[in-house]
Amino acid sequence: MLGSVCAADLNNVSDIENSNLIQDDNQLSYQNLEVSSNGSISDNYSYNFNGEYSGSGVIKSNYENNNVIGSQQISNNDVISEPQSSVSNTVLSGNDTTLYFKNGTTYDVKLTDITGKALSNQTVSFLINGKLYNRTTGSDGVASMNINLVVGKYKITASYAGSSLYGSSSVTNLVEVLSTISANDVVKFYKNGTQYYAKFVDGNGNPLVNAEVRFNINGVFYTRNTNGSGIAKLNIALYPDKYILTAYHPNGEAKGYNITVLSTINSSDIIKYFRNGTQYYATFYDGMGNPLINETVRFNINGVIYEKRTNDKGTANLTISLYPGNYILTAYHPNGEAKGYNISVLTTLIDNKDIDMYYRDGTAFAITVLDGQGKPLANAAVRFNVNGVFYDKITDENGIAKLGIRLYPNNYIITSSYNGLEVSNRINVSSSNTTIIGKDAYVIMDSINSNYTVTLVDVKGNPIGNKTVYFRYDNKQVTATTDKNGNATITISGLKNGDYNITYGFDGVEGYCSSSSSSILHVVNSTTILTGNDLTMVYNDGSEFKVKLTDLYGKPLANKIITFVINGIAYNRTTDSNGVASINIRLHPGTYLVSYSYSNKGSLDYNNGSNNVVVAKQTLNIEGKDLVMLPNDGSAFEVTVTDKDKKPVSGIAVLFTVSGVTYTKYTDQSGVAKLNIHLNVGYYDISYAINDTFCQGSGSNMILVNGTIITAKDINISAGTNGTFSVKLTDAKGNPISGASIKFYYEGITKNAITNAEGIATITVDPLGKGDYPIAYYYYPTIGGNYSNSGQSYIHVSGTISIANIIDASKVVKSFIESEGKLPDSVLINGESYTLAQFLYLAAIATININNGDFSDLDSKDAANPDNYNKCGNLGNLADYISVAQSIIDYVNANGKAPGSVPSNVGTITFDGLVYAFARVVAFYGNNQQLPAYVTIKSIDSESSQFVINRVNVKATESELANINTYLQPTANCQVNDPTIVALAQRLTAGLSTPTQKASAILDYVIDNIAYAGYYDTTRGAKKTLTDKRGNCCDQAHLVIALFRAADLPARYVHGTCTFSSGPIGHVWAQVLIGDTWVVADPVSSRNSLGVIKNWNINTFTFKSYYTSLPF
Repeated sequence: MLGSVCAADLNNVSDIENSNLIQDDNQLSYQNLEVSSNGSISDNYSYNFNGEYSGSGVIKSNYENNNVIGSQQISNNDVISEPQSSVSNTVLSGNDTTLYFKNGTTYDVKLTDITGKALSNQTVSFLINGKLYNRTTGSDGVASMNINLVVGKYKITASYAGSSLYGSSSVTNLVEVLSTISANDVVKFYKNGTQYYAKFVDGNGNPLVNAEVRFNINGVFYTRNTNGSGIAKLNIALYPDKYILTAYHPNGEAKGYNITVLSTINSSDIIKYFRNGTQYYATFYDGMGNPLINETVRFNINGVIYEKRTNDKGTANLTISLYPGNYILTAYHPNGEAKGYNISVLTTLIDNKDIDMYYRDGTAFAITVLDGQGKPLANAAVRFNVNGVFYDKITDENGIAKLGIRLYPNNYIITSSYNGLEVSNRINVSSSNTTIIGKDAYVIMDSINSNYTVTLVDVKGNPIGNKTVYFRYDNKQVTATTDKNGNATITISGLKNGDYNITYGFDGVEGYCSSSSSSILHVVNSTTILTGNDLTMVYNDGSEFKVKLTDLYGKPLANKIITFVINGIAYNRTTDSNGVASINIRLHPGTYLVSYSYSNKGSLDYNNGSNNVVVAKQTLNIEGKDLVMLPNDGSAFEVTVTDKDKKPVSGIAVLFTVSGVTYTKYTDQSGVAKLNIHLNVGYYDISYAINDTFCQGSGSNMILVNGTIITAKDINISAGTNGTFSVKLTDAKGNPISGASIKFYYEGITKNAITNAEGIATITVDPLGKGDYPIAYYYYPTIGGNYSNSGQSYIHVSGTISIANIIDASKVVKSFIESEGKLPDSVLINGESYTLAQFLYLAAIATININNGDFSDLDSKDAANPDNYNKCGNLGNLADYISVAQSIIDYVNANGKAPGSVPSNVGTITFDGLVYAFARVVAFYGNNQQLPAYVTIKSIDSESSQFVINRVNVKATESELANINTYLQPTANCQVNDPTIVALAQRLTAGLSTPTQKASAILDYVIDNIAYAGYYDTTRGAKKTLTDKRGNCCDQAHLVIALFRAADLPARYVHGTCTFSSGPIGHVWAQVLIGDTWVVADPVSSRNSLGVIKNWNINTFTFKSYYTSLPF
């Protein structure tokens, strides 16, 4: 038989043995090619529609040999062969083919030449369903192809590519594959008995009798046998839905049909408001879709089953009386169908929210009531249950019912009820913070103005009535009860005129927290304020002196008579609408006291005051010019005085001041005043000023008296040693003259030297015996005249100085500093006076020599004190004082003066600290015959001596002074480096020079600006205490210590139990280090000051501890 090619539809898999199929998609598949016995092929070939292949003998979709299908046109069975030269035309013929699915029918074509001769063993290509297959013609010229496609109509083209002997040809036909399964889609009601029927036929279209077929629906397979007509049926008992039923033929054909199962229950979801009468309706149908009349149906909702009977339309209804929520209602048909629906019951109580509130802050609980249509319901009675107590409220036009909450602090549940519906909410009531509000006030004793009122409000500013408020002022405490407006009023008594700090507070009760504040009471003796300011004016410039009259709260008082008294004369003036009264000033230049008053003495509104009026002289123009002259050449210095119109003013006295002497001269008719000059060589400032009752004016110029200036200082040298003596030569302006020859003469010895670039000429003084020797020096310039100069100084020759002399002097210096708190002006050593710089130099040398075991005599050296230096602070213990001594010696040798400061490993030691330290080192050796292990570098400031040493002002220990940096550090609550605190400390101490002044300014600020607040331990810290302007003793100590430390003043905390007027209580205060004394600084009372405590007994307190950082 002829070989066949089996082709499979891309959507199905054939049951051909080994599943060796060709698929018409792009996936790799396998086919079994069977060819007739003449040259049969039975190997497996792989084929890919994209033209890729593997193995030998692979079928391609395109060919590269001569067997390529030509581009001929094919129509029905007509064959057209392409004309060829020297080849024979061919004819390829075939017929349309109809077959049942997989019945073995083949599509055949016959290949002949133009004479009808069959052409055998020729390759014919078949193109069908997008795939290409090759077949070989038999001896009869016929090539066949088995059709194994799924049901459908296909175009098939057979092509012969030709050869060297034959031309190409092709033919196209139609192949139709008929289904072996026939059935219809099914639409049925649930469980109505309708069945599905399918008819199956064999490959020849005859009924497939008594054959086993299969159906697949809803994922389940069913096997059935066909009857004598080839029909198989299947009962449909599925739930309502849409399904696909697939029928399977034994030949492998599979065909799908739509199965629609209709529900016998029809209803919809419901959204309704609680108890609004809305019902649920469901219509039930029988198997034919007709209403199910007068039958019992069931509903299940919220776990409860209800039975209902359908009406004549098959409808049953159910009343929904459930509480708000979302439910599933299941309707049950007698036929067993069950169908669920969503039932949403909406609440008629809305906008109810949990409340977090403060005690009695005015908050009300609110809820909105809706009717059955969801609209606000007015005039509805709502019942609230709070803590077992019931309250009935009526809704307003917006359906809102409110209940004011006046419960004590706690957590509560409020239940709201209406129409059988209840909802619950949480109410959290917290204690309310309170604020007590007062203002600075003016108080007049024994009058209506002696009352003082504060207001107590809650966290929302609502007044708090019927609560006790305390007031403390001038060591008194009184109480008052707030009225309905939160006001508490007391009468101030027993105060003298002045400013008083008044503290007021509320201790708190259940529901309300405590609070306190403070203000200033200005105790005055008048209901008015009369103010004026000093006036500075120019003579006859039309200025007025003004005062302002107001009531105590700044309201201007108009049309009131003010009496002014000037030079014993009284003038009355009336205040204007701004409360201002004015008087013209037409006084001669000078300073006058103007007194003023309002009302009569003894009246409550009487007030008075006084100010200074300074009438300045009119200013005239006075001008002079710089003068250059030679000594005594007869020159005069002149000035010209003119008025504002530049006209000369004669007869005006002018005071000339030059070289510390003042001369009076008068202007002539030209306005010129002259002063003859008889000054030595030099460059002089000359100032001049008008000396007149009504006029003023001044100026200054320079006078240069040309020539030279030669200067020198006495020198001190030791007997038997060389020394150096120098002079300085300058011009009249003090500029050095270099290259000048200077002659020196002393003790019969003449020497010469040339001035250097600094104008200094220096000679070596030969050794002399002890005594004082004059030395003369001369300058004779080549130009001669007034430029020559000369002078005389002394050479003071002293004897050598022993170590014992230095020890004696050191003891005297040490004793002087410790008793006087300052450095001496000079030091007497072995009967001769030395500068402090010389003493420091000798003490430093003595220290090093003693350390080296050298006790030989010392030579003194000229050394000046430093130009300026800062005061030495308390730096601690210096062990390496030998290296510091060497630094002093090196500096003096290099610079001719003592250093202003020397660095050390404990910090920079200034001049006064060096003198004090080495005086004590050498004195220690004199007392103990050995040098000390260290010397404490500390201040010599005598400030600490002004403070009385007692239990609160105590001397610092050596250890504390050695670790002074510990008392300058920031801590968590003592924010020393905070920019606000640093800026305030700088502002408070600006222009102050001593630690006492700085500490007092800082303490006074805290006392005056920070109110006392009663509570325990640290709450605010320094920064927040400054911001809040209030704090207890701990927080005020934090602030004052932070300011001290920010101003570089060491400070610490003190903790103890102190006895106040109210009794003993734990207390914290500060101590600031001044000199070597810890000085008390307690800011909680205006009666306290630096070093002085007035508000508790310093003799009876119990000391607890000192702290650098307060631990509580």
